[in-house]
Amino acid sequence: MNGHTFLGAGVDLTPGKFRFSVMRGKFIRQVPGLFNPNDSTKTFEYRRIGYAVKIGVGSSTNYIDFCYFRATDDTIHSKFLGDTTGVHPEKNMVLGVTSHQQIAKKFDWIIDAAYSIHTRNIQTTLISDYVTNKNIPFKLINGIYPVQPTTSGYYAYESSLGYKEKYFSLRLAFKRVAPGFVSLGSYEIASDVQNITIQPSITVWKNKIHLNGSIGIQHDNLTQTKKSTSHRVIGSANGSIAPNKNFALQFNFSNYSTDQQPGIQKINDTLRLAQTSKQFSITPRYMIAGKKFQHLWLFIFLRQNLIDRNPLSTGNAEYETRNLNFTYNLGITEQKATLTASINSTNTKTYYGKTGLSGFTLGAGKVFLKNNSLNTNISFTENATKFNNASSGSVFNINASASYKLAKHHSVSLKLFFVNNHSTLSTIPSYHELTVTVGYVFSF
Repeated sequence: MNGHTFLGAGVDLTPGKFRFSVMRGKFIRQVPGLFNPNDSTKTFEYRRIGYAVKIGVGSSTNYIDFCYFRATDDTIHSKFLGDTTGVHPEKNMVLGVTSHQQIAKKFDWIIDAAYSIHTRNIQTTLISDYVTNKNIPFKLINGIYPVQPTTSGYYAYESSLGYKEKYFSLRLAFKRVAPGFVSLGSYEIASDVQNITIQPSITVWKNKIHLNGSIGIQHDNLTQTKKSTSHRVIGSANGSIAPNKNFALQFNFSNYSTDQQPGIQKINDTLRLAQTSKQFSITPRYMIAGKKFQHLWLFIFLRQNLIDRNPLSTGNAEYETRNLNFTYNLGITEQKATLTASINSTNTKTYYGKTGLSGFTLGAGKVFLKNNSLNTNISFTENATKFNNASSGSVFNINASASYKLAKHHSVSLKLFFVNNHSTLSTIPSYHELTVTVGYVFSF
């Protein structure tokens, strides 16, 4: 579900070369109350129910999967507030196909495509005249998905061709997402975008140095209906260095430049978008592995910033974020346990002010029973928040999980996540939330 959380159940089956998955659940719970367009924190929400099915065949290197997803907002158990609220019940159906094919050992081809039918308001009147010969996709699916005036169809696909040698690989990738593409099974998808990238990779010094890169071009305004077209140069590089078994260093750098060009209308300099966003991170680690204890020290530094090259909008758009994290992990072999402690600090500077977050995390994990069938983990995190160097609240969360292997092919799991956000700012509400996930796995 592309990372979308839901309350429900799912099953994955892989008998032989066949692959089968099915899920059903609630994607959004009903949020009662009147909608206030001036207060986005109290928006009315319809209860959203959905299901998905995936059927495929093949191996890990050569396979093809067909996917079907459908979700609908519940208008029976959710009170409809009328057009003046700005909140309308929606429905969505997505048909997709994913394939990976290995070609002549050194080449591989990957494709991922989807067609989404989305209705923005299911309480509009059904009109059969809307389905015409000029709209073939709607005409074909009208029997299983009634088309309405607010119904639209969108496509999205990406494909790549890769070549791999022992110490070198190269991949050419293409991606295109139509304007307005929506899937209720994903939180957010960047639409109206097309990009082409080249992704090289190389390994040297007896596999001790790995370097990966990506460079490409991207643009929007695919249907040529916008007043301007944004062109971007997208580039990134990452790698790792491990001179010995104790020390390793990872780094990542990305640079994205955006420049708008005239579309159907000349661009006013006041509105022109000309920006460069950069991100850099470095992660050194040092590990000592003994018979009784294993020690790991990990440090993370991350810097992100946006540079606006338009002198008329520089102050409003630019920002800079710095993040520091230090973690120590102790593994105790005889007890089959781990202990973790970390501290973190994040500071962001924007036109509107400075925000900060700093705190710590304590965690522990242990394996129980002689056959190591019960695995447990728990962690506690406390962070203090600041706005313009003054206290603005705190965030506390608990993350706990347990998995138990019932038999050779059967296992169950339980995950719990609790968060309590206390805010002293009138613009940010305080809240607490509990998420519980129960899982069962049957493996062939």
